[in-house]
Amino acid sequence: MSLYFNNAFSKRPHQDVIQSMLPFITQEYENPLTESEGAERARAAIDIARKQIATLIHAKNSEIFFVSSGTEANNWALKGLAQAWAGKKDHIVISAVEHFSVYQTAQFLNRHGCKVTVVPVDGEGVVNADDIANAILPSTFVVSVQSASDEVGVIQNIESLSKLKHRFPEVVFHTDAIQFICYEDLDLQLIPFDLVGISSNAIYGPSGVAALFMREGTRIIPLIHGGMQEDGMRAGLQSIANIVGFGKAAEINKTSKQKWKQQLSAIQNQFFKCFDELEVPITGSRKSRLCDNVHVLIDVDGEALLSLLLAEGIRASTGSTCYEYAQKESHVLKAMGIDVDAARGAVLLTPGIDVSAQDVDQACEILRANIQHLRKLKPA
Repeated sequence: MSLYFNNAFSKRPHQDVIQSMLPFITQEYENPLTESEGAERARAAIDIARKQIATLIHAKNSEIFFVSSGTEANNWALKGLAQAWAGKKDHIVISAVEHFSVYQTAQFLNRHGCKVTVVPVDGEGVVNADDIANAILPSTFVVSVQSASDEVGVIQNIESLSKLKHRFPEVVFHTDAIQFICYEDLDLQLIPFDLVGISSNAIYGPSGVAALFMREGTRIIPLIHGGMQEDGMRAGLQSIANIVGFGKAAEINKTSKQKWKQQLSAIQNQFFKCFDELEVPITGSRKSRLCDNVHVLIDVDGEALLSLLLAEGIRASTGSTCYEYAQKESHVLKAMGIDVDAARGAVLLTPGIDVSAQDVDQACEILRANIQHLRKLKPA
């Protein structure tokens, strides 16, 4: 048996995505900045993909800029703005539960002259829009609050946060929407964020490509120099195959999102029922939550449980891969008021669209047996 519950970190590309990419791996490989029929076809393919992604989030084609990853998109947003506002404004506002690509970028900028305010969240992982508003100063140039957490799956109140843009029109508003976009709608005609990071792999596209939405009129300095790709805003030879796959994934997501959400919500409820029976608490809000996220705090060692699960073919995690390899305590769980001992029992399961109800029944059976086994081993 092999069951994969690590979809928050890497999803298997949709089969139609793979098929769309193959011609650009085997035949159409010319540099789009050269002059030939092949290069012209490459440019046309990029334009189509850009339009597909813009359509998904209700943006203009010209507002989509391709990058290598969601991490690069978020780094570019904050560092590019810091350079654009250098000598004028120097204050950044972020929430306490941001992904490392925002959280650590803000800390980097703090070490290089910027001031950073980290706004706390409540016990369910939700940041209050009033607290964000109170943190904004005349010197604030950017507010960055994620749409949804890759770790605990909590969805922020996007509508109330975006209304702050009307109160503070001179401040740039950025959101990391990487996990949010797969199962939730983001209409940037209605939601006035200025910069939005999205990633291909998070919507069943290939890894190695992402995009930064940059609203028309937003001033930002390029992070990478050396070529005229992406209108001179992001130098470097584009991966045509990956971009085509990203575009196809966006097209599929546009039509399949609601069906996927309904399917994953049922799967999530199965897991919730299983953990409720085991008296294992769900981390964060159940109501305002991504439909593919099941983060729990078990009263056993999370790493030990994962080892036992892996031996039976179940792949899950203890949370963000950033912590596992950096060997750091989760700043997200800490911000939610969860102590270090409780955090050691963290386990995260993120099912994908290929998981069935029968798969979850099997997984729950194995979870029950192993949790009960580890509980018996605990000292009295």
